[in-house]
Amino acid sequence: MKITFDIPDTYKDMRLRLIAGHREMVAEVDPWSDIGRVKIVRCNFCGECCMDISHPAWPFPIDDEGKCTMLKRDGDN
Repeated sequence: MKITFDIPDTYKDMRLRLIAGHREMVAEVDPWSDIGRVKIVRCNFCGECCMDISHPAWPFPIDDEGKCTMLKRDGDN
């Protein structure tokens, strides 16, 4: 799938994340890097994408390690 957006310049200094549904991060772009990241496998709730969450609008509680407490491993991946 290919998605193209025209994002207003007011967001040029902010990290942008594409979230699928209510919790699965699909892509991320940092303003200080020309390289974005896109996930190539579905989420298995390992917590790596959801580490160091500091945004006050994050809807789920965060544990002492900085992981979202809603994460539950799905399978053996």
